[in-house]
Parts: sequence; structure tokens; C-alpha cells
Amino acid sequence: MKKICNKYGCNNLVNIKDKYCDDHKQEIAKQVRKWRKDYDSKRDPKYKQFYKSSSWLKLRDFILKRDNYLCTECIKSGKLTTCNTVHHIVEIRDDMSKSLDQDNLITLCHECHNKIHNRF
Repeated sequence: MKKICNKYGCNNLVNIKDKYCDDHKQEIAKQVRKWRKDYDSKRDPKYKQFYKSSSWLKLRDFILKRDNYLCTECIKSGKLTTCNTVHHIVEIRDDMSKSLDQDNLITLCHECHNKIHNRF
């Protein structure tokens, strides 16, 4: 089964389990590595600890399965995009009590997550 590459504007077909075509895999991986390095260096140790906790990892896995590994924002646009990011609607730095609240979590693809946080 095939789908369109997740890179905006690209119409290349990829296997359903892949996110990007060969033309964009390295480009996206480079961007993600740079972003991750910058993000992790700035993240408060309290939040680093939370994101490594077993309770978060178990809940994250549950939410991904709940949403069938599909981006909830892309679905609103009529597009099916696989994802692996679980996003806090109300960020944990704003309200830590919602950090493990299932109703405060949605799945997003990398591009939608970046749009929400104005990263690209």
C-alpha cells in the first residue's frame, strides 16, 4: 500500500509505513537532529525527567494506539498522515497537573507539531 510523502508539496509515493520519500528522508532527518539537539539543550531537567518516566512512556504508547498513529490535525484536513508525536494541548510547563491527562493529549505528525509551536 502506498501514500504520498509527508513533505509539503511533494507528490512522490512511499510505502504506508514510511513518512518521506528518498528525496526528503535525509533532509528531514537532518532538520530533526538539529531541532532535537537544540530542544534538548534548552529543556528544563524537570521536564526531561518527566519525558523519560515509565508513566509517560506507557501513556504515550496508549495515546498513539488510541489515535491509530494518525495525525489528528491532518485528519481535520482530510489527509491521513502517520505520526509518532504525542502533544500536550495545555503544555506541562503551564499546568503540570494535566501532564498525564488523556483528554489533554493528541497525536501529531512532525510538521503539524512544528506548526503548532511555530518552529518552521
